[in-house]
Amino acid sequence: MMPHGIQWAAAGDRCWPSREQELLLRAVVLKGDEALEALREWESLGCFDKTDEASFRLLPLLYRNLREQGIDHDRLPLLKGIHRRAWYKNQVLFDGLAPVLDSLRKAGFPLMLLKGIPLILLYYQDPGLRPMRDIDVLVPRREARRAIEFLSAQGWKLISWAPRRILE
Repeated sequence: MMPHGIQWAAAGDRCWPSREQELLLRAVVLKGDEALEALREWESLGCFDKTDEASFRLLPLLYRNLREQGIDHDRLPLLKGIHRRAWYKNQVLFDGLAPVLDSLRKAGFPLMLLKGIPLILLYYQDPGLRPMRDIDVLVPRREARRAIEFLSAQGWKLISWAPRRILE
């Protein structure tokens, strides 16, 4: 089991999504009968009732795909709720991030946002389509210790491991 509940099946030196995850991905990105066929097969495996975390994060995208195609599915209200919850939680996350980024910027730290926020802003263009639990901010390695100390002085706590060479 990988972090964040992602389950992968090894294939040589490469990793692939499980069959269930592949079906959901197909339902999310394909159109018409192909998407519906993948969704029906995914549902027939009982996946809606036992969705792993990685797959759950795709459900807002499934909602968008079904809605954009005008497909009236019995789980559409549930998917809409999952989308709305992700949108709300991301709004709260973004609102909490703004003052932190502003204080880091004012303190002279060069910053780069990674993963979720840039993807939402540049590609998804809907905060409800990418559920997030955290925000990834990159500072230059030479600034890492100072950034950690700066954030600590503002009441933030380092809760995960940091390489010793960064902190020394």
